[in-house]
Amino acid sequence: MKAAAILAVAAAALCLASVQAACKPGLVDLGDDEEVCVYFYRSKSTWHGMRTNCQVLGLDLATLTGTLHQRVIQYINSQPDSDLKDEAFWAGGTDEAFEGSWRWIHDNKVVPLGTPHWYDCRKTDEPDGGTKQNYMCLHKPSFHFNSCYGTDNLFGICQDFS
Repeated sequence: MKAAAILAVAAAALCLASVQAACKPGLVDLGDDEEVCVYFYRSKSTWHGMRTNCQVLGLDLATLTGTLHQRVIQYINSQPDSDLKDEAFWAGGTDEAFEGSWRWIHDNKVVPLGTPHWYDCRKTDEPDGGTKQNYMCLHKPSFHFNSCYGTDNLFGICQDFS
């Protein structure tokens, strides 16, 4: 009897822990070893407008480091009959503060340049927009990082950092 009670308490604690670790409703867990909750904002806005949209939801524009960038691409491409494949997205990288020094807005860490994340199939690799293109976006079909005009109206990828 005592063992059954202990087992029941342990099972309840495990269930509670798994519920507490789940992403908020509407967010997708794209984490590999740890939880990474993202939201694909399906209304278009400028970069600053999209950041505000994310923040209203308690999120911020996504920091697509390591393999998370690849998992985002896989998620977009795996959605059947999805509007996501035909869109471009804002992410949380910018060199607005200092030209050529790309940083993630969430933690101000450096965004590594070059492959495999940045688009490199032109005569000049991304980022290539100089002082006019200071905001990170992902364009179809590859969804690699590109430097974009902040006034473009794109979908957004928001991330829960809480």
